[in-house]
Amino acid sequence: MAAARAIHYLSSITDRQPAQLKSVDPCEVLRALRPLLAHLVGDSVALEISCADHVWPIKANLEDLELIISSLSANARDAMPDGGKLRWSVTNVAVSEDHVAYAHGIPIGNYVLIGVADTGCGISPDLIDRIFEPFFSTKSGRGNGTGLSLVYRAILGMQGHILVRSESNSGSKFELFCRQCR
Repeated sequence: MAAARAIHYLSSITDRQPAQLKSVDPCEVLRALRPLLAHLVGDSVALEISCADHVWPIKANLEDLELIISSLSANARDAMPDGGKLRWSVTNVAVSEDHVAYAHGIPIGNYVLIGVADTGCGISPDLIDRIFEPFFSTKSGRGNGTGLSLVYRAILGMQGHILVRSESNSGSKFELFCRQCR
């Protein structure tokens, strides 16, 4: 039954028109979601939100950005069943030829970097290349594998990019490179 709901949800998303991107303040979105995120991750996970001064607005669909933030927070919570720390950060970044993001295929330009890091169990190296595949789950039968595939699709729909760094037993860090709105 859960698989049928997931298929219905994914097909409804793929059938919709491309998201209308508009100017969004990512720090404002994170601050507004803070009570929801605190409830989502629970008392055993310390939640931090850090925004640099003068963060640029980004080109985004608000609903997609909220989906990204809540999905990544839920995944972090699941990776820390005994508690831990979840940290969201937002800053401006200029990707150049000598920036590590450029080496991973992110074009040169100005971005807002939205990072989320957890102190959870991490993702094993043999699975990390598959985490954005639809219906693939690292949760050993507990997840349906739609969360990260939707995150990936949403960030691409915002004309952004995503990098992931993780090691088993050392947590995970997702970096979202969102286009600066001019």
